[in-house]
Amino acid sequence: MDIQNDKFPQGRVIRPSGSIDLNTAEQLKSVLIEALEDGLVVLDLSNVAFIDSFGIGTLIGLTKTPFYNGFFRISGAKDAVMKTFKMARLDRILALYNDVNAAVKEPTPKRIAIIEPDIVTRSTIESVLESYDYTVSGSADLESIAPGTPNLFIITRDVVVADLEESVNPPKKSALAPDREKVPMPPTLAIIEADSVAPLKSDQVLHKPFDPYELLGHVRVLLGENIGKGALVLSCISDPDVADEIETVVTAHDYAFENHNLFKAFFTAMVQKTWACYIINKNISGMSIDKVIESIRATEKDAPTKTPIIIIGTPESQEDVIKLIKLGISDIIGLPLSPEILLGKLAKNIQ
Repeated sequence: MDIQNDKFPQGRVIRPSGSIDLNTAEQLKSVLIEALEDGLVVLDLSNVAFIDSFGIGTLIGLTKTPFYNGFFRISGAKDAVMKTFKMARLDRILALYNDVNAAVKEPTPKRIAIIEPDIVTRSTIESVLESYDYTVSGSADLESIAPGTPNLFIITRDVVVADLEESVNPPKKSALAPDREKVPMPPTLAIIEADSVAPLKSDQVLHKPFDPYELLGHVRVLLGENIGKGALVLSCISDPDVADEIETVVTAHDYAFENHNLFKAFFTAMVQKTWACYIINKNISGMSIDKVIESIRATEKDAPTKTPIIIIGTPESQEDVIKLIKLGISDIIGLPLSPEILLGKLAKNIQ
């Protein structure tokens, strides 16, 4: 089998010619696995006339491998090959595109490697991040980590950052091996017990037990993602320092933000636009929080969906929390404000 292997900025395009079958599937698999180390791989099948069960098994295996999800795409399948895919219902599993350009154009997900010996903590982290379309690979130790360079490491106190650096840029196996381009070290988030010391060189620290949305906020800060996509956030915050802090955080992540320190001005702005989220101070001068929430929800009486309301301020009791939830709030963020929790809660409530 002839296999053309072309590099492009995001990864590689692999172009086999002939048939993918018992005699050629293993050769193609080794080329694809090596290529996936570089990032996105597009398998262009425009010159493949036939694929058998061995070839199909190879493609399914790569699709289901951690860290390859979202990075392995197939383009240009001819009618006969596409018919085989559809008969086996593989069009629901494989990432299929009409041509290479379409496959390359779609952004790839971010890869996150989790090294955490406690399976409960590891599973919690995986479920939170996978629900936000990150490609996640969890392992109990560094030796079991999936192949492929991540965009972010989530580690525990016991992981040595220097060992992570070596896993990203391993030494050559022999003097004759070709030089590999050095990969920048991804950022690291250490998740540790409250009384533990963070690993040296970790970029940020999160203490156990942690709020899942604080975790999400840390991840998005470390990945430098502009996640707001211009979503409109309206707030009624009377404390100028808190308002400034919220504005700094949300605008840095591509949310559009507007604040009013008086509810009357807030309400006027509220009815003039469609807002993605409201952020409200728990203590508003001259008006109870109950009346504020009731006034907002009264304007949405006939609306099919309600705009999320996030309250800033620490509730006085659990009964206070229950009352606010019954009134129709979506979330509460205590003070002092955590930028990571704020970003996580916005991500949770703005779909």
